[in-house]
Amino acid sequence: MSNSETAVSSITNGVDHKSLSHANLRKTERFAWVDLVRVSSAFLIVVNHVNPFSPYFDHDPESAHVSLWLAGDFAALVSRCAVPMFLMISGYLLLTKKSLKHGYFNRLLKVGIPLVAWFTIYLGVYRAIGHTDFMGNPVTFYNGIRCFITGKAQHLWFLFAILALYIAAPILHSYLKSASRENKTYFLVVCAFACFAYPLLCAVLQKQFDVDEIGFKFHIMNTSIGYFVAGYFLGRLTISKQTFFWCLISFVIIVSSVTTITCTSFTSSLGEIFSQMETPLRQTLIYNPSLHIPLALLLFVILKYIGESQFYRQSKFSVGISRLAVFTFGVFLVHILVRQALGTGGLKILNNADYPWFSLLADPFIVFFLSVAMVWCLRKIPLSRWILP
Repeated sequence: MSNSETAVSSITNGVDHKSLSHANLRKTERFAWVDLVRVSSAFLIVVNHVNPFSPYFDHDPESAHVSLWLAGDFAALVSRCAVPMFLMISGYLLLTKKSLKHGYFNRLLKVGIPLVAWFTIYLGVYRAIGHTDFMGNPVTFYNGIRCFITGKAQHLWFLFAILALYIAAPILHSYLKSASRENKTYFLVVCAFACFAYPLLCAVLQKQFDVDEIGFKFHIMNTSIGYFVAGYFLGRLTISKQTFFWCLISFVIIVSSVTTITCTSFTSSLGEIFSQMETPLRQTLIYNPSLHIPLALLLFVILKYIGESQFYRQSKFSVGISRLAVFTFGVFLVHILVRQALGTGGLKILNNADYPWFSLLADPFIVFFLSVAMVWCLRKIPLSRWILP
């Protein structure tokens, strides 16, 4: 090849590689924070379901050190952000698409097929080990159909919710694409009222007037739709450093305040007062959906800012997170099986009372990475991608 031909070839290749690398870089930069949120959500779901803090969560506070109670309440509260963040990521990835026509039916299948498959797998496992079904009844075909129809399928309820949102996605996509800024703002305000203020208002009115339920309903604006659309808005925002710090400070204040109150209520003289409440204070605060909403939104913004930072995107840690991200849906599906095996098998790792701090720190990581390994192995089996997309 002549020098001129070599020069032309090198220039052409240089342009192609440069444009290709630039496109890949933009794609990587765009989804680095998405992968971080995905992996964080999957890990928090494992924390929520593994729950190595249960020995110190419901018993006499004198049986454990106060730090374990604080850690247990902290993990129980923060882990409730997992599913909302999954919904927000799904909303961002789906609703920001230019069109939903291409591959829309395949998206429904990628949720519907794993839902039916893993529902059947879990019922089969529970029957084999002599466990009851998701509603506490003996595992039978009839009871299994009842569980499926009612959506009471332990952690698989999330797939029912996401499938419903996928079906509604074309409607929401068309609305967000054509609605004015004022109309979108109104939508967010209504969602905020329906998901946050309305439940609190209902609780006050029910207590004040001694009624079982409030006749005025807000079912159309449920929390799932709120999180789904919130992901569309928050995912498109450019988070400033000032916003990040305010969100981080707010998140820390809320979590630390709630965990301190719940722990203090059981480890001081105030415990006698709180114990007389109709609903325990810990259940009122930690399991209250109205409290999970601001925490999930704040944590989503915090992780998005970190994931978009140049320091994170250029670190090896981001590469590892991106590799783990492809397993997050599978981890969500299989981690209960891993927890069941470790909790009832010979290893007896979970909730180890003899080594509480080891159990406190290690259990979620052990279950998470064993779940990743299990998904990786199952994907090697032909046709397994239909149930582990």
